Amino acid sequence: MRASNGLTENDYKMLEQSWIPRQLADSAGIRRVSSAEGAEIVGCKMSGNYAGVVFPYIFPEETRARDYRRRRDQPEIEHKPDGSLREKRKYLCAPGGRNRFYFPCGIKLETLRNVSLPIVIAEGEKKTLALYRLAYWNCSEPRFMPLGLSGVWNWRETVGKEPGADGGMRTVKGAIPDMDHIEWRDRAVYILFDSDKRCNPSIAAAERALAVELKSRGAAVRLVDLPDLPNLDKTGADDFLAHPDGGAEKMLALIDAAKPAEPGSALEILTRAGIPALTAESGIDETEAALRRLCREMSGVDRLRETAVRSETIKHLASIGVKAPAQLVNVALSRFERSDSSDTTRGIVFPETEPWQYSLDGSWLLDEIADSLRRFIILPPEEIQAVTLWVVHTYAIEATSICPILIIKSAEKRCGKSLLLELLFNLIYRPLPTSNFHGRG
Repeated sequence: MRASNGLTENDYKMLEQSWIPRQLADSAGIRRVSSAEGAEIVGCKMSGNYAGVVFPYIFPEETRARDYRRRRDQPEIEHKPDGSLREKRKYLCAPGGRNRFYFPCGIKLETLRNVSLPIVIAEGEKKTLALYRLAYWNCSEPRFMPLGLSGVWNWRETVGKEPGADGGMRTVKGAIPDMDHIEWRDRAVYILFDSDKRCNPSIAAAERALAVELKSRGAAVRLVDLPDLPNLDKTGADDFLAHPDGGAEKMLALIDAAKPAEPGSALEILTRAGIPALTAESGIDETEAALRRLCREMSGVDRLRETAVRSETIKHLASIGVKAPAQLVNVALSRFERSDSSDTTRGIVFPETEPWQYSLDGSWLLDEIADSLRRFIILPPEEIQAVTLWVVHTYAIEATSICPILIIKSAEKRCGKSLLLELLFNLIYRPLPTSNFHGRG
């Protein structure tokens, strides 16, 4: 049996297991889609089953969805390094969409500005809806306003590029626009991420970075720690609320007991990364792994603490005989682009290109690149095609034995050559702009 929104009894049962009753699921606009409808919503043109339930992202007091996120019934299964299995690409959104807050139904614009009402931030739509139910548990007025993130890092997005210390350009990450719609100053904010933050450095770093961002906006931030529960790999807000060992009263107690978000000391950051444990006998692989952990641990720290950590790391690496320690540390922390000015041996460091969260259809990608070029540059179709293919070639250069040179010239001045170069700088892999360069033959 299906409801008017297409949800089946199994769908409602799945949601109820996440502490989301039927009425709340209906009011949130959750609906079931077929494989074809699901693929169209998220812009997929690949084979596979894309049937599932869709969560609309609707801004308070609006009726039209700004975006959708889909939970697939049958995601791909992949093997983890430890031999266990995990679901892959279970939640999908349309490529090119912006990161947004997930606002549960019923939230008013005035609520966003009411600083007397605390905010609880969780990861995922189901957890946010379960918390919305908790906000009204045995009371007529809400205890807090829940907000959802589609991922622990999705409170931020790329906001531009700026010159880096290596002479190139670096991607600049900033808070999503939805942040500016909410009054944070003098408001109590609770970050409620899953229990695996204790063993996942990336989640822990995202929590710290979000806390720093919110505190910079004047919020009083506290961190809620969820305990691990029997028969669960990790515990989320919805898991805890629905579990026999959890429940509403215990969750409210955990929120009340949340500790203030305090930045870790320089020593704590170094210790978590394993820098003090490195010795003269440590191999290069062990040193590299520690520096990569340090890079993750540094997310969200302020300039003063970063400088202290950088200095202590260089000093420790030098003490155990590591050659060029400043260069190693500056490369490891290149995302911050605040390297030691005394180090003149540093090479070019390019920003890392983050892969998209799921595979894309190649023809669709080529069409998107070509359309982007045509928006700003007038070229014959065959030249648009050549530039498009050359852009993709820069990402696959290691798989080829030759690299064709893209020559940009025109018979007249002011024909758009510089504009095309600027477009290419934002499209190709590892761009390095130069000018007035003359080789010696």
